Amino acid sequence: MPVNGTQTFTATVTGGTGSQAVTWQLMQNGTACSSGCGTLTGATTGTSNSSVIYTAPGSPATFTLVATSTANTALTGSATIIIQPVTVSVSPTFANIYPSQTLSLTATVNNDVSQKGVNWTLTENGQTCSSTCGAISPTQTGGGVATTYTAPSTIQSPLTVLAVATSVADNTASASATLNLYPPVAVSVSPSTATAPSTSRATLQATVTNTPTNAAATRTLPQHGKRSQR
Repeated sequence: MPVNGTQTFTATVTGGTGSQAVTWQLMQNGTACSSGCGTLTGATTGTSNSSVIYTAPGSPATFTLVATSTANTALTGSATIIIQPVTVSVSPTFANIYPSQTLSLTATVNNDVSQKGVNWTLTENGQTCSSTCGAISPTQTGGGVATTYTAPSTIQSPLTVLAVATSVADNTASASATLNLYPPVAVSVSPSTATAPSTSRATLQATVTNTPTNAAATRTLPQHGKRSQR
């Protein structure tokens, strides 16, 4: 079962001529459980061929639900309950982004029995972002439903933003995508002006900035018309 999930269990007493009633109890490691084991709803004592609704707690664990015959307390039936955590994953997990670019992000949520989906937030250095981090919309989506991140229109210097998806059903379960934001790519050439006599060489240096892949610049010379010969 997922955390906070519910499940109906039914006990059936067969044989004998005594009472067909049972008493329900939650156990963990052979000991009666506290409220941290979850809750039972419905008739839990002195019922015959009855059902009880179990609601799981908000954290993973393993419990045993025991039905004991009221006619003969030595006779019991049991079910093992394994509470599985909600897990979240985000796709894609990484992207390089430039001003005003958009990116589609999708969260997958496992064991979300209530299908509550996720809340999306933007953080930088562990803190909730201001508008300089961009925007994400919608801020709540179901599992498998995409949201859209939009980078700010102006990025002065590179920064890293996390797009975090947190389960609504279990706020301890989350995942994130790393978004590296860069200013526009720029190319500069040094020197910007050079005079070289015929057949000699001039050394030019191209510098490319704000590219995460350290891409080089392509160097070309304008084509001129052929000189006529006499």
